[in-house]
Amino acid sequence: MEPLNEDQLQAIAESAMLSGALEAADESMKAQLAADPEWTERKYHHVHTLLTAFVYGIIAADPWHRGYRLPPDFEGVVNFMSDCIQRKWPGEAVPQISLLEWEAFVWEWAPQHPSFRAWNVPRDSTQLVAIVHRFSDLPDERDFIDLDALVRNSAVWLRNDTRRNEQFDYSFEEREKLREQKDLAYTERNQLVAALTKLFPASLERHPEADTEWEDDWRWIVFIDLPAGQASWHIHDSELENFEHLPKNVGRKWDGHTTAEKYTRLAKLPLAHYRFGVDWASGPDRTVYREPGE
Repeated sequence: MEPLNEDQLQAIAESAMLSGALEAADESMKAQLAADPEWTERKYHHVHTLLTAFVYGIIAADPWHRGYRLPPDFEGVVNFMSDCIQRKWPGEAVPQISLLEWEAFVWEWAPQHPSFRAWNVPRDSTQLVAIVHRFSDLPDERDFIDLDALVRNSAVWLRNDTRRNEQFDYSFEEREKLREQKDLAYTERNQLVAALTKLFPASLERHPEADTEWEDDWRWIVFIDLPAGQASWHIHDSELENFEHLPKNVGRKWDGHTTAEKYTRLAKLPLAHYRFGVDWASGPDRTVYREPGE
């Protein structure tokens, strides 16, 4: 056996140093992820999502080259992992698994496929150290796929997909809370409006059907004749039970008041200036206003 020359010895030393540094970094990363609940907590993932994560890991780790094509036997490896997933969770569409458990699953099964292992074999087996970065020349063909990067990229995609789904769920729940708060505000407002209709002349009128800007279940309008002028509110069909005491389609028309004018008129109600009574001769729905002393 011929002795190694200086360049070969230097390459071996560099490889050993790089390997040691990578192993130390890998152990440090493992410790960090093991302490991170996002990576250790089991969450529900659809089996299709798991396979999608595996496919993403392949594409993300596969170096781009001129005339790029998918890795050899890409379909065979993906189909193999699909079978493994179905064997692991037979009849279960949404298994519960953590990100670290997913990585362990991929490492357990994927290397059993010879093509998956072959992806990791470099073209030049004598090259012990290779550094590739974004400014490297675009190669003419694939060298090898870093399987460690493949598995980690797969888990990272799964993590990001979970984050997106949880953010969507959170946004949806927040929107539902806002909707419930808005509905509650409308309910409270309508109860106050209903109380006003028992104190002042009022009726329910129908918004013109020709106006398509309003939805059909928002077409009823409560008109109230306040001492300072007309006020009106659109009422949802679900709130009509609060206004069953009102006559419908009496003929009141919107006088053109704005929202600001409406509440200005409402604010002009004098404090204890009127006392109220019912003109029973005209019907119990007719409220009359009498000055004190009348």
